[in-house]
Formats: sequence, structure tokens, C-alpha cells
Amino acid sequence: MEEINYNIISLIDFLGLFQGLLFGTLLIVDSKKSKPTLFLGLFIITFSAELFNIIIEDTHLLNLYPQFIFLPINFAFLSPVLLYLYTKSLIVNLNRKDYWLLLPGIIDFLVFAVLFCFPISTKLSMYANWEDSIFNLFYVLVFMPFVLYFIIKIIRLINSHQTKLNNYYSSIQNKQLKWVKMAAYYQLSFFAVMIISSFFISNDSNIDGIVFSVLNLIFICWASLFGFKQPKVEVPILSDQSLEIPEKTIPLSVPIPEIIEVKPPQIDELEKDYQFLLTIMNTEKPFINSELNLTDLAALCRFSTKHLSHLINQKSGINFNQFINQYRVNAAKEMLLNPKFNHLNVVGIGYEVGFNSKASFYAVFKKIAQTTPAKFKKEQNNLSASTQKV
Repeated sequence: MEEINYNIISLIDFLGLFQGLLFGTLLIVDSKKSKPTLFLGLFIITFSAELFNIIIEDTHLLNLYPQFIFLPINFAFLSPVLLYLYTKSLIVNLNRKDYWLLLPGIIDFLVFAVLFCFPISTKLSMYANWEDSIFNLFYVLVFMPFVLYFIIKIIRLINSHQTKLNNYYSSIQNKQLKWVKMAAYYQLSFFAVMIISSFFISNDSNIDGIVFSVLNLIFICWASLFGFKQPKVEVPILSDQSLEIPEKTIPLSVPIPEIIEVKPPQIDELEKDYQFLLTIMNTEKPFINSELNLTDLAALCRFSTKHLSHLINQKSGINFNQFINQYRVNAAKEMLLNPKFNHLNVVGIGYEVGFNSKASFYAVFKKIAQTTPAKFKKEQNNLSASTQKV
């Protein structure tokens, strides 16, 4: 009589399954605070459930308990849709049409639920010829393009979101959703490996099995932890209406132009508005606010958000994020070389000029100045010392 095949790969997969069910449930409970986590929780659970099919095959439980055949926990047509809905719900509010995307996954579940209810003898007969069946071939040929389609939709959605972020926020840390893009790529890799192994790799081959199982375990934990920390990152629609200065805004030391009418500005008007914007940036230094966004600066200038975005893009040739960070880096350079600020370390100066983390300060500074803040200060001090000697 065949016995259960206990092995390290199945143990790791079981840990992944347990971890996924636990984190997925916690994310669903947490969805009362943030609705997107509902979709992420369901994604984590459906992704982890795929491991159960692997476990019962590797441990030979399927041979010992054939009633598990066609157990309806194959969510291949559901999990990529859930990841897409999670991504989209982070950026914009979902509409009713979006929920229809769940239909293929629901149909897939119902089909296997019906097959699961067949007599065991019938299921054994079908399962014996399953891999060579036309149904399985059709299933695989439809499945991979389906997954690929939604992975592409996720990547395009995030890339489009990235452009909007750069045109609205001065600090985009924790808003870029790069980890979601990586999760999408990993899911594609996961299903690709499963299909390739089922068709081209023998069941006795465990060369990469442990690595694959460990990666799944890490991925489930990693995606769940990022999900708990990820807030919504919706970017407001740019308005044509001019914005009033908030009551608590510091009084301006420069004259304020009249409210801009909603009409295409002429070239000379653009230049006039741009010079006024530069005056605001140099005198009021709004960039030191780490949470500064397009709406805040538009209110300060009494421009509409749409006009201000167009003004910066046209006259500076860069987006809002780059425009603000250039001022921050220039201000940091001045402070790094000013003895009056020697009591501050490099990170402290970064916070003073508007960066909200050490990582973002170093990354932006190096991108603009082609060197790190510490090296810039050292090089400039050495250059100054050598000039004084001469």
C-alpha cells in the first residue's frame, strides 16, 4: 500500500499555504480601514491555495485519497484579476464593470466544483488521461494569455500612475507601487514554472523544487507585509479653476497676479507666469514642505493645477517632482557648504530642505548632482582649500 511521501519541499509549501491563509485573512479583516486590502487579501489566499494542489501531489495524498481529485481550489483565472483590481483600487475607485472581470475565475471555480462532485471512479478515469486531454490543452492555451493580459494591464496601469505622480507630488516615496509591479512579474513566473514543470519536467526531478518553494514562501510574506503598509495613492484630476490661498498660508512677500482666466495662455503670458513662479520658489521656499504637491503650490500662486502643471512642463522641460527636487538639492548644496549649518549632519540637511527620508534624499541628490551629499561637501571643501593655498 502506498504511503504518504513526507519531504522538505512539501513542508515548505505547507508553511507557505498556512502563511498565505493567515496573512490573507488579516488583510481582509483590515479592509474595513482600506478597501484595496480586501482584493490583496483574496489574492494572497487564492495564490497560496495553488500550493495545496502541489502538496497533495508531492506527498501522494492524491493517490491515497482520490476524492481530492478536481478539488475546486485552482484559482488560476482568479488571482491575476484580483491583483489587477487591487492595483486599480489603490489608484482610482473601481466601477461596476471592473467586477465583471471576476467572471472567468468564477466560471472556472464552478466547472471544477461540478467535476469534484463526480463519482470517484469517474474522476480517476478522467484524471488518468487529464494531461493528454484536449480540455487540459485548451485550458493551458487560454490560461497563459489570460494571465499575461492582466500582468500587462497591471504594468501599464502602474507606469501611467508613475507619470501622474511625478506631475503632482514632490515626494513619491511609498506611492510608486514598484513592489506591486514585482508581484505581478512573480505571479507570471510562478504560473509559467508550474506549466513548464507539468509538461516538460518529470515528477521525480526536485533540482529546483526547494528553491521554488522557498521563493513562494518569501513572496507571500513579502507581498502581505507591503500590503499592510500600502496606502491609497490616488492622484486628483487637474482642475481648470484657479485656487484660493489657504487662510493659514504665510503671507507672500511678492505681488500676487490676478486670478488666471480659463483660456489658453499666450507665449508671453506663460513666461510672465513662469517668472512669477520662480519668484515664489526663491522667496517663499515652498519646497521645504516635504508633503508639497501641485495643489499646494497652485494655491500659493493662485494658478489652476492644470495651468501650473502645463507651465512647469513647458517652461522647465521637466515634471513637477523634478522641478521641486532641483530646488531642494540646490538648497542642500548651499547648506552643506555653509559653516552655519555644520551642527547638522547630512541627513539632517536633507530633512531641512524638504526630503522626508534619508533614502530619497541620497537617491535624488545623486541623480541630480552625480555624486552623494557627503562626497559633494568633501570635494567642494578640498577645492576651496586648494584655491586658498594658491
